[in-house]
Order: sequence, then structure tokens, then C-alpha cells
Amino acid sequence: MSRPLAMLMIEDSAPDAELVLHVIIRGGFTPSSMRVNTAPALRGALLQRRWDLITCDWIMPTLTAPEALDILREAEVDCPVIIVSGEVAEEVAVTAMKNGAHDFVSKHNLARLVPAIERELREADDRRARRRVEGELRTERQRLALAVETSNTGLWDWYPCTRETFLSARWKAQSAGRDLTGANERLARAHRSRPRRCCRGRTARTPGSRPAGLGPP
Repeated sequence: MSRPLAMLMIEDSAPDAELVLHVIIRGGFTPSSMRVNTAPALRGALLQRRWDLITCDWIMPTLTAPEALDILREAEVDCPVIIVSGEVAEEVAVTAMKNGAHDFVSKHNLARLVPAIERELREADDRRARRRVEGELRTERQRLALAVETSNTGLWDWYPCTRETFLSARWKAQSAGRDLTGANERLARAHRSRPRRCCRGRTARTPGSRPAGLGPP
């Protein structure tokens, strides 16, 4: 089953572009492609739609790969960028990767192209999923911090692995700086026999407050 692929090609040679598309189609993709070879055309293409993949030749008369990569970086493009070029010198590949390319494939060895595309698309999906989860965690932490701030509840949390204590501002106000040394020692004794399972914080409460827990800021 073929996979749709929105593909932007930064390439000045129409025959080379057709060859790359032929290889990609044979590899199981159905590309919807656009070819550009100037900086204004590239900027315009980036505004038109979200691209799944960008390929880029290294040397072109009107736009070099480093210049194209600078434009992609400025536009905060979030998709794999693969250099597809006849230039195969090792220093060229290193330069391309340092400038933001995800891979470098020689036009003389296009058998590497489809595996490279498949790998980079998977990794791009993983990066987006990771950012989504991290965003959700930040949102939950912000909600919890807001709930604690507005609940008028005094909290402290002890972390067995580091033997550190977190004190909320409300706890400090309620307890007037009460010393937790004794509580820390009791918790340490309780967990000494299970050192590998002691990395979850344990929560105590001040008089008049309900039990609750809060991780480190």
C-alpha cells in the first residue's frame, strides 16, 4: 500500500528531480511534489502547506544548500531534510549535517534514498509525539501548581533518593519554619530496606491541612 508524501524538492535539474521521484514511487510512496530552485520560491513554498519531506541538491546556480538550510531554519521547518546530490565528499556531508540536514544521499547511490526517508519520517513522528507529551506534562504541572497555590494548603514533600525536602510557601507560613529533620529520618529508616523502590516522594502534612503531594518545581 503506497503512502502519500508531501514533498518539496530544492533542485535545479528537472531530469534529476524526475529520477528521484521515480525512485520514491518505486519505494512505495505516492509523492505530491513541488520543485523550487531560488530563495523566493522556497520561501513561498514553505508558506503554501506543511511538507512531509524536503530534499535538496547541494550545488545549484541560484541557491546553495547551506543557503536553503538557513531559510528552512529561519522558518522553523519541522520535517526531515535530506540532501540528495552528486557531490559525495565526506566534508560536504559533514557540513550538511552541521547545517541542519538529517541525511545525505548521493545521486549515484539512490538505493539509499527510500530507507533514509522511511527512517527520517519515523524519527520525525517520534519527535512530534515527544513534544506533544512534554507539552501535556507542562500543562499538568502548571495546573497542579495553580491548584496548590489557590488551595490554601500547606505541603511538604520528601525525596528519599536525594534526601531533599520541598516546602511550599503556604507550608512555611503555616508552620513558621518547623524543622522536618525528625520526619526525614523516620522516612529514611522506613525505606532503607528497599533502596531501589524509594525514588517516589513521600508526603507529610501540617496540622490542620489535608494530606497532599507536590513534586519538585
